[in-house]
Amino acid sequence: MASMDSVITVEPKALDKLLSIRSAEPDAEDLGIVLSITGVNGAAFTYEMALMLVANAAPDDHVETHGTLPVIIPKADMEHLRGSVMAMSRDLLRPGLQLNNPNSPSPDILGSNATLDLSG
Repeated sequence: MASMDSVITVEPKALDKLLSIRSAEPDAEDLGIVLSITGVNGAAFTYEMALMLVANAAPDDHVETHGTLPVIIPKADMEHLRGSVMAMSRDLLRPGLQLNNPNSPSPDILGSNATLDLSG
């Protein structure tokens, strides 16, 4: 498993919520939260969070511990998630966990298969 430097910050209220969710599982002490990027929506990444056995993390996944909660970040997503903050939403119309990520995807201006003619 990867180094223990912190990629994300988990605020205390968000940590309490995540620990509460995990505690409902029969094997809670063996589980961590996997945080991964699943795609792009406009100018922002889309994410998925799931519970996973920490023992099943890939050898090159980054695993960091917040309180007693392991957070598993796939190697491919580390730099895109660096500096993110997991918090509880303060928006009463959109309650729940939110991820504030200072990073954004590179714009795909012409599509990934487009070629430019820069001659002339």
